[in-house]
Amino acid sequence: MGKAVVSDTFAVFIQMVHTGRITNEHLHAFMENLDRTTGRVVREAARFIGLIPKAYDEVHDLTFAGGKPLYSARRGDEWFVVHDTTEWKPYDEVWEPTFAGGKPLYSARRGDEWFIVHGMTEGKPYDEVRHLTFADGRPLYSARRGLECCVVHGTTEGEVSYHDVYDLTFADGKPLYIAQRGGRCFVVHGETEGKVYYEAHELTLADGKPLYIARRAIRDDDWFVVHGETEGKAYCGEVCELTFADGKPLYSVRRGDKWSIVHGTTKDEVCHEVRDLTLAEGRFLYSARHGGVWCVVHGEIEGEEYNEVRDLTFADGKPLYSARRGDEWFIVHGTAEGKVYDGVFSLHVEGDAIVYGARKGRKLYRVTRQLDHVA
Repeated sequence: MGKAVVSDTFAVFIQMVHTGRITNEHLHAFMENLDRTTGRVVREAARFIGLIPKAYDEVHDLTFAGGKPLYSARRGDEWFVVHDTTEWKPYDEVWEPTFAGGKPLYSARRGDEWFIVHGMTEGKPYDEVRHLTFADGRPLYSARRGLECCVVHGTTEGEVSYHDVYDLTFADGKPLYIAQRGGRCFVVHGETEGKVYYEAHELTLADGKPLYIARRAIRDDDWFVVHGETEGKAYCGEVCELTFADGKPLYSVRRGDKWSIVHGTTKDEVCHEVRDLTLAEGRFLYSARHGGVWCVVHGEIEGEEYNEVRDLTFADGKPLYSARRGDEWFIVHGTAEGKVYDGVFSLHVEGDAIVYGARKGRKLYRVTRQLDHVA
């Protein structure tokens, strides 16, 4: 027999074990963080970023802003926004805080009046405020006073009022939204009103043209996708999960308990409810519900079943999402489940790292999960 050869790397490893520089604890940590499906070591670090005070009765809308926690909280009858350890002004109600221009941005209620709040500045009062975002350096939202609804950008109200405004966004330097007037709906881009339908929803901009779902009459069960001026094929049933992929509309169709996926003119039958539909590496990626459980489907591959699935995206060639099993939350990348927490939020990718927020009891963490090939 030939003489066994031991690599220099392995020899160094054995020496470090014998000298105590690598212990059983190190080896256990290595095996816990090994993604056995890819042969990669998962390097995950949880950095403590804050503590939710005991005095808060409720906490909602957890997210990151400038690397610090941002959320809404209730103490008694008062609601307020918290950024890191700073409590902002109390109100009767606050909704969905974000961070814009270096300051919290949210809608708030005092008595019967709703208004937006940006930092310490309150906007004009209305009966209702919705669809708040930040566009071109100013808040953008819809506001209702009585039976009339308009779009507000900064402090400027739109000159035209409607019975309702929704799916508000900003495209090509102008507000883009669906408006309703007298039982009819149409797309508005800036001041230009589009074709009239009985109902329309899920508006976005694709290839420089409005993309949305519509139907023509109240007794008409046929729904179709509109891209610019072009109407797609009508389907008897619900059309939803509309997006745009590889230059074509991508959406799901539901008729009773039967579901299908349509991409351009191609229709594929599926055997489960479809949510979060997109395209990844040329294959459909979506979350699917079988009875009371959810799983992620990529092409023909179905993932593990969970009680809940959120934040589905694609990273490093694999599905990435947060999932719940019972009361436990964790992230899933491909088939590898992350560490367990009481809650997971703000899942995203930064460079070569997966980053998310996690809550364990009252403690908040910023978790960074880095994948490196084993040498």
